[in-house]
Amino acid sequence: MAAIYSLFQNNNKLKREGFTLGVALIIFSVIGLLILKPIIARPRPFTIADVNLLIKEPIGFSFPSGHTGSSFAAATVIYFYNKKIGVLTLILAALIAFSRLYLFVHYPTDIIAGIILGIVAGKLAINCTNILLKKSYHN
Repeated sequence: MAAIYSLFQNNNKLKREGFTLGVALIIFSVIGLLILKPIIARPRPFTIADVNLLIKEPIGFSFPSGHTGSSFAAATVIYFYNKKIGVLTLILAALIAFSRLYLFVHYPTDIIAGIILGIVAGKLAINCTNILLKKSYHN
């Protein structure tokens, strides 16, 4: 929502940040959720062990963690543009990752993969945005 909101602001820096954040989330979603999840098709931990979930039972497969990946993709972009707020968003992303383990909906490797894919998606989005903007300034 913040990415979409920032696109409609007068501040070009904010538009750039919002666009980059949106691209990062799209990259992570395509790689992590549309490609890897169905290929790996790993069942969630609560389906194997008998536990009482504290949240509504998530649908879909476990690997990689979508919440973790999208959180770290966004946090990576925010950190690139604003270190102070970025540190806070990285802490929040880490707390989200921990919560997925605590809630027994992901294995540790799901979380690690989500973190790696999220950071890679964020960095790819930053690079793509920089390339697009350089081309648009030269034309």
